[in-house]
Amino acid sequence: MHNPDPPKELVALQEWFSQAVTCSSNELKSEHMKIAQNFIESSQSLNSTERLEVYMNDYWPRCFNALEEDFPLLVSYFGEEKFRALMQDYLTKFPSTSFTLYFIGKRLPQFFETHYHGTDKEFICELSQYEWNYCSVAVAKEEAAFNPALLSDNQKQQLLTLPISLQASVCIMPRHYQRSYTHKESNEKISTSVVIYRKNNKVVEEPIPVQLGNILTRIQQGDCIQAAVESVVQNASSNDIIYIEQHIEQWLAHCVENQFFVQPKKGD
Repeated sequence: MHNPDPPKELVALQEWFSQAVTCSSNELKSEHMKIAQNFIESSQSLNSTERLEVYMNDYWPRCFNALEEDFPLLVSYFGEEKFRALMQDYLTKFPSTSFTLYFIGKRLPQFFETHYHGTDKEFICELSQYEWNYCSVAVAKEEAAFNPALLSDNQKQQLLTLPISLQASVCIMPRHYQRSYTHKESNEKISTSVVIYRKNNKVVEEPIPVQLGNILTRIQQGDCIQAAVESVVQNASSNDIIYIEQHIEQWLAHCVENQFFVQPKKGD
């Protein structure tokens, strides 16, 4: 079915309104307000300029509030004034394209990676990704959790090669800095992994061995359990290989218990 293009007048109106509401320059705001009557009708209580001002004055505070709620550790690290200045720059370069504020911070890690040049860039990129992972896990869709009892006889025989995937609400993240992100003096380099996931309708995290983090990352990228383990072992030290062999069954049982995996389809 053919979808006709929207009327050019509507497109022009939407583009102008978006530019008027999101602009941060006082000079540009004044220019938009001067021509508001060309696009907006007056109401009984407000003229066209005043009606536009309602949206102009509401846009940036709502965006800042949403970002401050989603990234409290960044606010604590930078301070509110610097954080808001950075967020204004972020939204100018990466304007929101969603009807909801849930995803307003989705591209913030990308912004810091490409546009932030402080000496603490590596730390800030990790911190922003860490906080966004919490946001994305909170709203991610969950599928039927893996249950070995529901596998077919054929699937049970091929368990290690089944196409098992991670839930979208499970996030594996390498950590390179101290556990506390809230104090600048604690930014010593470390090497560990965490898993962020939903449990009892709450977003939680727990530290996991780096080796398990690497295995789960491979599964997230499409490997079956056997291929994931083999890939990690191939690049591991002899001590790591022994460690993996000693703990892999315990790790996988823990993953199943916490519903990290999606139930494969009967035909898989």
